[in-house]
Amino acid sequence: MASTTDDAAIAALKINATPFVESIIFAPKSKTFQAPNFQQFNGKTNHEDHLNYYKQKLAFETDDDATLSKVFPTSLTGPALNWLCGLPPNSGENERVKDFLFRFNQEMTLIRKVDTEVAVAAFSKVVNLNTEYGKYILKKNFKTMELINLKSQQYMRLEDNEALQQQMAAKVFVTPPSTPQGGGKRPIPQYTEEAKKRRKPDE
Repeated sequence: MASTTDDAAIAALKINATPFVESIIFAPKSKTFQAPNFQQFNGKTNHEDHLNYYKQKLAFETDDDATLSKVFPTSLTGPALNWLCGLPPNSGENERVKDFLFRFNQEMTLIRKVDTEVAVAAFSKVVNLNTEYGKYILKKNFKTMELINLKSQQYMRLEDNEALQQQMAAKVFVTPPSTPQGGGKRPIPQYTEEAKKRRKPDE
């Protein structure tokens, strides 16, 4: 018979806005695993204490990452749980840094009196570790959201520049027309407006 904690975990996963990716949502559950009851975290106390408490509570139950992720919402309550459940599916999966950061900061404004530690802890929980951005931010171990936002802005500029360079590279030349049947001179490749501007004017 499923426990109340198990029911809560299942209910959390059924919310359309769960941030978990499909590999976590559909990971098989151990038949012998029983989720313990937790002292719930509402975002107002020390987040590191709660994370250490959560890890120790499950240390002898499982070391499966998918299970640890799916059970984690059951250790939250109040603003902390509402924020987590307010994230869209596959959060951070193929999402641009600009969009992710805007969404995160927007959600933070909905939580009254959220302190720096809680905000940073929440950020580290939802940022996608499979992206270069996520790896970069967490490796730096920033202690404030001000620093995270500043470094994220710098990262976004690099991301935008890279995207612009790719677009420009694709537009430099258009595909030249094929050689007419029956011989004749090969047509001169057509240039785009950007390429024409870079050509030297006729002397």
